[in-house]
Parts: sequence; C-alpha cells; structure tokens
Amino acid sequence: MRALFWISAGLLAWAQVGYGVFLAVLRRLRDRYLMGHAPGRALVAGYYAIGPHIAALVARNASLRSLVRSALAPLVAAAQLALD
Repeated sequence: MRALFWISAGLLAWAQVGYGVFLAVLRRLRDRYLMGHAPGRALVAGYYAIGPHIAALVARNASLRSLVRSALAPLVAAAQLALD
C-alpha cells in the first residue's frame, strides 16, 4: 500500500490538469502519509521540482489529459479508501 501513496503524491500536478476533483484526496494523502517523515518530504520536494513541468505538458495535450484521468482514477479511489 505504501507504493500507492508514493505514486499518488507524484501525480498531484498531473491531477491538477487531469481532473481537479482528485486534488483534495491527493493533498490529504500527501499531508497524512508523506509529510510526516524525511523520505516522504524528500519525495514531495522532488515532485515540486519536476511536477509543474509535467503538468504543463499534460495541460497542452488533450490525449494526455484523458490518459492521466484514466490512470489517476483507480489510484485516487484506493487512496480515498485508505484515508477514510
């Protein structure tokens, strides 16, 4: 289950352009599971460094946006279950 949390956090910027409703779940996941320890904080810092560049690419391409939505849906659903 830990890998799911790491993957979901890394997709936060992509969620912003892929499907905005996922943001609240991914932010809660980041805050609850990643920010509480050094490796999680390092992952988040790395994500903030590269995530916006990936998000910009996704934002410009409708096919990528659709792909990101499809990829995020099961990850966010699992994250929501873990958070509840």
